[in-house]
Amino acid sequence: MINPNKAIIILGIVTTIFLAFTSYNSKNMIVRTFFYLSLIIAIVILIYTGINNMKSSNELNKIKKRNNITSIIDRAVGHNDRESYLNLTHIVENFGPNRNAAISGISQIKTQLSTMTHMKGVTLPKDESSYTTKELIDILFFNSQYLFRGRSAQLLANRKEKYVPEALILAIFSDKDFEVVREATSAFCNITGLQNLDFFQPYHVWGYWLDNSERIKKEVLQTNNIGVIPWKKFTEKLRNNIEDQEYKYMIYWWATALEIANKFLIEELVINQNR
Repeated sequence: MINPNKAIIILGIVTTIFLAFTSYNSKNMIVRTFFYLSLIIAIVILIYTGINNMKSSNELNKIKKRNNITSIIDRAVGHNDRESYLNLTHIVENFGPNRNAAISGISQIKTQLSTMTHMKGVTLPKDESSYTTKELIDILFFNSQYLFRGRSAQLLANRKEKYVPEALILAIFSDKDFEVVREATSAFCNITGLQNLDFFQPYHVWGYWLDNSERIKKEVLQTNNIGVIPWKKFTEKLRNNIEDQEYKYMIYWWATALEIANKFLIEELVINQNR
C-alpha cells in the first residue's frame, strides 16, 4: 500500500517539473523565472524526501538492533546459552552498538547462574550407582539433554579417578550450556582442590591443571585406562561443530577443546612409550 505522504510528494514533484518544462519554451521573462523557481523547488523537495527517508531508515535500524540485543539477552539469561553470552561479551569488548545493554545482560546471566539452578531433583534414567565412569563421561559429552549432562558432571565429582579431571576440562571448554559448564567446573574443583573459581573463566581451570596435574595424577585412583574417554568420537564431534559454523562464537572454544584433547593424547602416548 502506497504511503499517502509519499504519494503527495511524488505528485508535487511531477507537477512542478511538468510546469517547469512547459514554461521553459516561453520567451516571457516572468514565465522563465517561474521555470527556474519550479526546478529549485523540485530539487529541494527531493533532498528533503531523501533526508526523511534516511532518518526513517536509521530509526528502523536502531529498533532492529535493540530488538536483536534483547533477543540475545533473553537466550543467554533464559536458556543459559553460552553462544549468546559470548555474543554479548564480543559486543562489550569491541565497543559495539548497545554495549550498555550487553553489559546488563552479562550481569543478569552471572547473577542467575550463581543463585539459581535447574538441576535440583534431576536424576539419570537408571540407578545412578550402576553407571560406570565411562558411561558417565559418554553422557557428559554426547547426551542431547543438558540436564543429564549436568547431572553426569555432578556424579563424576565423586569419581576421583584417572582421566576424570581431563574429561571435565574438555566439557568445561566445549559444552554450549552454562549449567553444564558450572557443574563440570564444580566437579573439577571437588576432585582437584581448586577453590573459589569463576566458572565463566575456563582458562583458570586450565592454568590450575597445568600447574598441578602431576600432583593430581598421583592422587586419583588408577582404575581407568585411556579408553575411558571416547577420544575419537569426541574429537570428531568437535570438528563437525566447527565445520558446521552454526555457532559463530563457540567455534573458538571447540577449537581450543580439540587442541587440549590432542595434548592429553600426546602426553599419554609419550608416558606409555617411556614405561
